[in-house]
Amino acid sequence: MPWATAPPPTRWWSGCVAQDRKSVVAVRGNHDRVVLDPAAGIEVFNDHAKLAARWTSIVLHPANRRWLAAVPAGPVWLEPNIVACHGAPQDEDTYIFAETDALEAFAAVPQAWVVFFGHSHVPCVWELRQEGTQASLAFAWLKGGDRIELFLSRDSRYLINVGAVGQPRDRDWRPAYGLFDSEHGKLTIYRVVYDANAARKRILDAGLPQILGDRLVRGY
Repeated sequence: MPWATAPPPTRWWSGCVAQDRKSVVAVRGNHDRVVLDPAAGIEVFNDHAKLAARWTSIVLHPANRRWLAAVPAGPVWLEPNIVACHGAPQDEDTYIFAETDALEAFAAVPQAWVVFFGHSHVPCVWELRQEGTQASLAFAWLKGGDRIELFLSRDSRYLINVGAVGQPRDRDWRPAYGLFDSEHGKLTIYRVVYDANAARKRILDAGLPQILGDRLVRGY
């Protein structure tokens, strides 16, 4: 949720919304939900996140608020076997950290080949491979360089987090995003460079907690 951690000019955010309406399927996150309705989970936020959510709720333009209110909770099916969610398919607030979390997520959408998820802001992949009656589960961080390519097998199922643009948390300050070619099973994750110090300054100038700016330049 970049507008809660590095507040952009209103016209910049409005331009993103206009483009998003045309071509992008969006899935709401937990901070999106709380910005619209603080009663919908703000009690589990830490104090810094509470301040950021309340600030965003106050400054968010009415047109952008209406757009955000129309963004669905996950899971959202992108193709018959590809789905996107925020936390986990069965619950948008659930983190996928451990093997048990991954297995529960796979079980929630048995028809899915690929599940794209977020919430942790850390690029990673879980692979569930079935060989006869035996199943194996593997995990890997998706880190290294400016670009990572991953080719997915049709014989496996995947949970994939491509990372975060607004607030990376894998000790790499560079925003991360992914492009997926479903026809060829090719995922490419990119890390890009921007002026994180300028974003940090905007956060401080807005009167938001310093830690929210500091973590942009640290990457966690």
